[in-house]
Amino acid sequence: MTSLKPINPDNSADHFETSALRRFEQGVGEVGALEKSDGAARYRYVAPLVTDASCLVCHAQQGYAVGGIQGGIAVTLEADKPLLKIRQAQVFIVLAGSAVILLVIASIWFISRLFIRDLQQAQEALTRLATTDFLTGLANRMTGIQTLTQELARTARGKAPLSIALMDLDHFKRVNDTYGHNAGDEILKGFAAIVRQKIRTYDTACRYGGEEFLLIMPQTSLQEAVNVVNRVFDFLRSKPLPTTAGEIKVSISAGVVRAQDGEGVDQCIERADKLLYQAKNDGRGRVYG
Repeated sequence: MTSLKPINPDNSADHFETSALRRFEQGVGEVGALEKSDGAARYRYVAPLVTDASCLVCHAQQGYAVGGIQGGIAVTLEADKPLLKIRQAQVFIVLAGSAVILLVIASIWFISRLFIRDLQQAQEALTRLATTDFLTGLANRMTGIQTLTQELARTARGKAPLSIALMDLDHFKRVNDTYGHNAGDEILKGFAAIVRQKIRTYDTACRYGGEEFLLIMPQTSLQEAVNVVNRVFDFLRSKPLPTTAGEIKVSISAGVVRAQDGEGVDQCIERADKLLYQAKNDGRGRVYG
């Protein structure tokens, strides 16, 4: 206990307690503060001691009245250990907060990578759908025309030879009528697989029509292009194609041309188509070039 007018001198207020008691007289409810002395931290706390009727038995002569502040109750606590725990808790909070932030950032990065990957896969799938023939897996007609347009422009700039071939499966309607459309689809897929196997890596094969295929061969002379088509032709002649309806013997007719200076896509394909038509009229199973 402490007081500004103590009966017991041991209860005399020190500087901190005197300041607190003065503030109580001004209406302050309680006072606390952290102090450091001789390198040690202490928490000082003082609460007001309010006079009631029983107090006046001993303290009436000091001039106190009921409800007045006759002193205070002072408490001093060693604060080094609590402060250390507080600092440790603060460090833990900072580390835990940093870990949570890093986890959130890592989660966002991971989710964004998944989203980007899925988006790329979706874009690639859409590109395949837009540029590939769904049955044979070869380039579709639109992609073939675009590729031929680009190759004709490149040829015009560099003067390198460019050849194309139009290939048509002979009597394909008869295959559908005899064995069914499922077998016909298997023939188309099997033929496309052979074409992919026999052409070169820089050639482009596309499904140009129902059973008609366009082969674009950059940097290729007419004779070299005929040789490429003959590889497909000879393979078909030596081996029937397997289907669920059994093995079916098929052949092709083809027209092969070399692109001419200043020639457009339509003119180039038209010349190859005329040779193809001639091959069919001469009995099919022929490569003209």
